[in-house]
Amino acid sequence: MNHENAKLSVIVPIYNAEEFLNRCINSILQQIYQNLEIILVNDGSTDNSLKICQMYKSKDNRIVVINKNNAGVSAARKDALQVATGDFITFVDSDDYIDSNMYKNLMRTMVEGDFDIVESGYTLVDENEEVICVRRLVDEQRVGKDNCLEGYLSNKNSDTFLWNKIYRKDLFKGLVLPEYRYSEDYLWNVLLFSRCHKSITVNSVYYTYYKNMSGTCNNNNYWAKTDGILAGVESLTYLEKNFPQFSYWGVMYILDYAKFLYMVEYELQVDERCLYKELNRYYRRYFDINAILKSSGKRKIAGYLLFFLSPQIYAYSNRLYHQIKPD
Repeated sequence: MNHENAKLSVIVPIYNAEEFLNRCINSILQQIYQNLEIILVNDGSTDNSLKICQMYKSKDNRIVVINKNNAGVSAARKDALQVATGDFITFVDSDDYIDSNMYKNLMRTMVEGDFDIVESGYTLVDENEEVICVRRLVDEQRVGKDNCLEGYLSNKNSDTFLWNKIYRKDLFKGLVLPEYRYSEDYLWNVLLFSRCHKSITVNSVYYTYYKNMSGTCNNNNYWAKTDGILAGVESLTYLEKNFPQFSYWGVMYILDYAKFLYMVEYELQVDERCLYKELNRYYRRYFDINAILKSSGKRKIAGYLLFFLSPQIYAYSNRLYHQIKPD
C-alpha cells in the first residue's frame, strides 16, 4: 500500500470546547496529508461546540459529526471507532493542535515500515502559549509483542497518551475497551500494545498539548481521579493473566499514580482526609519491593519506602527539597 492511499481516521472527542475548537479543527484540516476522515464527537456540550462542528461539516465532506449525550471521553472515542472507515486511527484532544506535517510524515513511516503503532513527541504549553516542556522521543523500532508492550510499559521512550500515536485499525478489532474518566489512555494502550507486532518511536515533535492550569488538575473533583487507580488495577489484572513477566510494571503504575495524586492534592492543600486514606490504602495494598527493584533499581527505593511509611513525611520532605534545590 502506498502511504498516500491509506486512509487515516482522526477522532476528536469534544465537550464544551468552543474556545479552542476552531484552532484544533483548523490544524487538522491544514494537514498536508489529505486522505483523512475527521470524526468530531460532540459529547453533550452545552456551549456552541456542536454548532462549530456542524459549520465545519458543511464545508468539508471529510468531516463526520456525532452528537450524543454526555458520557465521557472514553465513550466518545468508542462511538467514533464504531463508524471509523480508515485503515489507521489517531486521536486529537479538542483543546490541542498539530503541526501541518504530522500525518504526512507519520503515515509515511507507518505504511512504508509496515508498523502497527507509530509514536512521536509533543510540546506542552500553558494558557499563554508559553512552552512548559518539549517531550522528544528517541528513534527506536520494536519487533514482537513482548518488546512492543515492554517498551510502552517502561515509559522510558513512550508515553501513556493516545493522541501522540497512530494505530493500525486492526488492533481495535474485537477489543473490549473499558471506560474510565482518568487514565483510560494508559489502559487502552496496554491493550493495544499487547496486540502490536511492530512499533516505532520517532524523534520529531508534531503535537501541541494545551495544559489548562485552572482546569482538570485544579478542580475539586478529586474523588473522580481515583478512576486512574482503578484503570491501573484493571491493567495489572490483564498483565498478570496474559503477560505475567511484565506485571511489575502494572504495580508501578498504581504506586506512581497514587503517589502523584496524593502529592497534587497535598500541594493544593486539599482538605480530604478520607481521600488521602484511600490513596494510602491502595498504595500499601500494592506495594511490592521486587517490582520497585525491577523497574527502578535501588536508586529510587528510598522514596517509595518513605511514602509507604508516612505519606505526610514524604510530601513534606519533597516540598522542602524543591524549596532548597538550586535552579
